[in-house]
Amino acid sequence: MKKILIVTRYDSDSKAGGDLNLMKSFKEVLDEEFYCEMHTGCPSSTRIREFDIVLALNFDRPAEAYLCLKKAKKCGVKFVFYSLHHPDDGVINYLKYGVKGWRKLIAFLAAYNPKRYEFILWFIKVFKNFHLKLPFSSVRKAQMELMTKSDLVLFVNERERAEVEKSLNIKMENYRYVPHIIPSVEVKSQSVKNRVIVPGRLESRKNQSIVFDIIKDFKDCEFIFVGGVSENDKIYAENVISLINHYSNSKYISEMKLDEFYSFLASADVVFTASWFEVTSLIEIQVLNLGKKLVCSKYSYNEPNANMYMFDPLSIADASNALELALYNETLPRSNKINNKLILQCIKELG
Repeated sequence: MKKILIVTRYDSDSKAGGDLNLMKSFKEVLDEEFYCEMHTGCPSSTRIREFDIVLALNFDRPAEAYLCLKKAKKCGVKFVFYSLHHPDDGVINYLKYGVKGWRKLIAFLAAYNPKRYEFILWFIKVFKNFHLKLPFSSVRKAQMELMTKSDLVLFVNERERAEVEKSLNIKMENYRYVPHIIPSVEVKSQSVKNRVIVPGRLESRKNQSIVFDIIKDFKDCEFIFVGGVSENDKIYAENVISLINHYSNSKYISEMKLDEFYSFLASADVVFTASWFEVTSLIEIQVLNLGKKLVCSKYSYNEPNANMYMFDPLSIADASNALELALYNETLPRSNKINNKLILQCIKELG
């Protein structure tokens, strides 16, 4: 039986996220026909030799994946890379107008260039975690090698591939499209009229604060924020919680179990995700899968959907208009269909 090792970022044990949840879903699918394990951070060469294929991820923060690629090649183990590249325009806007705290200084020093920004963060990561023996290199070099030397590169869709090709000025050859997938859960909640759920960790990248620029125009709505506090962005989170407490038509729920969370999403009239950028958010996919109305940033690779209303995070008027349209319009039959077996097919074809 073919053995597959999925490598997640070094802090995935302490910091949950959509990338980790996605890899867990991929593991469930791969376990149907292969032996599959997950490993936090880059494993040793001895560990890598125990497997036939290594799957790693994250084009924008490529340190762990780059090290895995180098080790896998030396060990004669096939390497698959899942890109997860965020739209550059969305990242640039976030660095200019959305980033908070000490990262704001780094964004300024990087001249709001995503690659320079990640290069500085990579340097800090190497310095703080020298025991992990992370490689130090230019972000562009690591990205280029991941795109050109991996045995297979996976993208969520054609638009993401085009963004990567533009960013590196290359033409991809050995790639496949594998959309994000979500776990199936039983949902029993019924819609509550004018309930607007705002999900996501309380951190500046998620941009929940834009809701308070438009909340006065939606006094008949109940805004419910759901998500834990990011340890790296506590001041932003405290400010958001303070604003939530200030308005009588808003409230905050810090934590929910996954099944409870998805069921609660189904109670929304509209789900509002204000993030500056996404690849494709698992929450947003789940919302559309539930046949709910979604208001979200235009900086993502979401597939077109009749229940999706996109806006520019730089425009308060745009956000307000998108929410008004979502509340006014009827929910249409859901149209998105996700093939959860594509990751399995790709691994089979790799040989």
